[in-house]
Amino acid sequence: MNEVLFQKINMGNENQSLGGLSPDILRVTIDNLGISIRAASKEIGVAHTTLSRYLRGEIKHHNKNNDEKMLNWLHNVYFKK
Repeated sequence: MNEVLFQKINMGNENQSLGGLSPDILRVTIDNLGISIRAASKEIGVAHTTLSRYLRGEIKHHNKNNDEKMLNWLHNVYFKK
């Protein structure tokens, strides 16, 4: 995958809630894997409606546990091969 994407996931920035987590990174990852939001949400361990709202930027109050699940999933996808 893209080296810039690796850096964003690994380092994050001050505008992201937890490490390298962002809707854009999740969307690109899901698209690159060729899986549906439902399939990704099942792998991540969150409701598909939650993931869908997160990807659209409609989550007003972030749930730290869900953020951690999404970030862990990203790390597993990119760093545990």
